[in-house]
Amino acid sequence: MPDSPLAAPVEYLRELHRHYYQNNLSFEFAALDFTDPAQNRYRYQLVGLDADWVETGSVRFAHFTHLAPGSCQFRVQGPAHLPSDGGECALIRGFIHCAYAEQVFLISGVVTGELL
Repeated sequence: MPDSPLAAPVEYLRELHRHYYQNNLSFEFAALDFTDPAQNRYRYQLVGLDADWVETGSVRFAHFTHLAPGSCQFRVQGPAHLPSDGGECALIRGFIHCAYAEQVFLISGVVTGELL
């Protein structure tokens, strides 16, 4: 995958590192439950942004724009029989790195004690 922004095939991806200008993320997901596919329901959470799960019903897509630098975790659950206790879910850790100028400001602010 020499030209891919992914370090591994998406089914094996557990971490995603992006530059500060690559701060839009989209996820498409599916469940392999063919009992009654029309009844499959999904929910996701971007830990660090969403306070709770976002119920999407049958929608299998999540899009996030203008994410701030830092780390987050994308979690998704499905299908219809979602566990109420937050059972198993798929997880990808994301890191959006600061611009060099922001890193210098942060470091100098910490050193001088002038960080707001």
